[in-house]
Amino acid sequence: MTNTQEMSKTAVEVLTVLEYVDYKLKEKIPMNIYNYLKELAYKSNYNFEFDETKSLEEQNISEQGKDFLALIYYSYIAENNEKEQLEKIWKYNEDLYKNKIDNNLNFKDINTSEIVVDDAVKQEVELMLYKKSIFEKIVSKLKSIFKK
Repeated sequence: MTNTQEMSKTAVEVLTVLEYVDYKLKEKIPMNIYNYLKELAYKSNYNFEFDETKSLEEQNISEQGKDFLALIYYSYIAENNEKEQLEKIWKYNEDLYKNKIDNNLNFKDINTSEIVVDDAVKQEVELMLYKKSIFEKIVSKLKSIFKK
């Protein structure tokens, strides 16, 4: 799936979920965000079904859709104390993710005395191992939206 298709799919999911959100909360979201989502969703033939009998957590929403909904909630709806709680959760999840990566990368069993690597290769490997946290992904997605 191309990046444009993924963005269109995400837009459809987010707009569909927002249809079920209280009007007073939706008013807090800027119109340029809605318009951008509608523009992206218009390009999609994806159909997302929201099941009112299920909670939001039980819905079949993509990770990108969940991230974008979290970003909207954090940026426009959440009160300051909720933002602090979200930041703590994101930080905790990021730390868990980093620890999982560190635990999976156990280089102790490799005999490094036989390996000769130049600095350029080391930098490339470090870049390959670096992954953005959820918070960083959300911030970069928001920046890309406002650049357009």
